[in-house]
Amino acid sequence: MKANQPNKAEAMSRWMNDIVKSRGVRNAGVVVALLVVGVVVWRVMAGGARKPPSIFDSPVENVASFLGDAGFKALSIDERMAYLKGLVERFGSMSQSDSVAASAFFAGLTGDAAEAVMNNMRDLGKDILVDGADGYLKCTDDAEREA
Repeated sequence: MKANQPNKAEAMSRWMNDIVKSRGVRNAGVVVALLVVGVVVWRVMAGGARKPPSIFDSPVENVASFLGDAGFKALSIDERMAYLKGLVERFGSMSQSDSVAASAFFAGLTGDAAEAVMNNMRDLGKDILVDGADGYLKCTDDAEREA
């Protein structure tokens, strides 16, 4: 090998440096970084609320634990009431093993989890009262208010 000729490693190194310094790669890096930041912000803004589990197809622990989840509170009043109605229907037609699992879940519900369930139920009650009061105040005559 001659002294004036660069070896393959040096040539490869120069080639990689040229690519990294090119405007396209820098722009692509900025776009990727912005996408990552956007996804993180979107997840934080969504509150991490999860969708309600299927009442009749999911394990009873998942169905019951959703009552204390932020996703339950994010549902509309009608959706929360429908979820509770479905939960009652499932408990009415529950197998013995599901009944034992539900009993064990609710018996072991303490601390922050119990507080979360209570807060969600309290908030549902408040939301129902506020919604009813709002509907009452929108009534224009006494006949509507009595109905």
